[in-house]
Amino acid sequence: MEEKIVSKPVRKQRDIFDLTKYVLCFIVIMVHSSFLREYLYPWTRIIVPIYFMISAFLFCEKLNRTPEAEHWKVTKKYIWRNVTLYLFWFIVLSPITFIFREGVWSGENSLLSITKVLETLFLTNSFFSSWFITGCIYGALAIFLTRKVPTWVLVTIICVAFTIFCFFSSYSFVFGRVNEFATFYAPNAIVWMLLGALVVRHNIEIKSKKGFIIVGSLTALTLGLLFVEWYFVRRTTGVFTWDTLFFVLPLSFLTFVLIKDIPVKVKHAKTMRKLSTTLYTTHFSLIAVFNFILEKICPDLNAYLYTFILFAASAIVAHLISYLIFYLEKKPHLSFLRYSY
Repeated sequence: MEEKIVSKPVRKQRDIFDLTKYVLCFIVIMVHSSFLREYLYPWTRIIVPIYFMISAFLFCEKLNRTPEAEHWKVTKKYIWRNVTLYLFWFIVLSPITFIFREGVWSGENSLLSITKVLETLFLTNSFFSSWFITGCIYGALAIFLTRKVPTWVLVTIICVAFTIFCFFSSYSFVFGRVNEFATFYAPNAIVWMLLGALVVRHNIEIKSKKGFIIVGSLTALTLGLLFVEWYFVRRTTGVFTWDTLFFVLPLSFLTFVLIKDIPVKVKHAKTMRKLSTTLYTTHFSLIAVFNFILEKICPDLNAYLYTFILFAASAIVAHLISYLIFYLEKKPHLSFLRYSY
């Protein structure tokens, strides 16, 4: 009797994810350096959601290729990978963090300051941009714990949670105040990760040219609606850089669905994948350093030129640091550098 060989599902090549993350890194650096900021809002509000949905999608695909009994093992491995990534950059960037994050890592040794440190470690930012890493950890746990929760329940949770986020930030004027800096780091991350997981759960995929046209048209429509909403909230509150707007949710979802099935082959996709991590984790700290230097040597510089230098210097140095890491990790005693990405 001939033995039947059962093979595992083969992961579909998605170089588009690596290309997308790498390109979006440049926009993130532009945003944080305030370069061309007036032309980037509100479109940049979908960048972080897309990052999270890509992470969730790849994590869930791996779960689907693994027997259910090993799902927790896969989840623990994913979490540990992010923990080591966090610890690596926490240590490497700690000098910059302690110098430039005044009021977070400095002050009297009181219960309040200890609470603040714990908050930055686990809920917000310790080193700049660290919240994305912790967000992926919380998101992966949420995905694992809700694997058997009905879709309608998850969709309800996502919509209700995001509505709450909007009313406590962008629409806080409804309650007679403006909470410009109200940011729900961990809960936001969980919302986007769960949304990415739903795409895998229901195998949402564009398989035809007509499908691309329909999703593309809906995406374009939602782009317009997001701008209208942002303009209204901006005129009402006087705040330019709102994070949480209602149309960010459908636009992020549609954009992710649209790009994930683009059949593109990228020659240096693996390098872009590593760069997207090292650039994201280092750029904000570099911006803080270059901003300090520029304020000292040329404080009266034209605003456009000032922000361009911040952007260009941070992007270039972040690349140099990344390639140095990629080179040194091949040395016998420096293999630990692989934890940087």
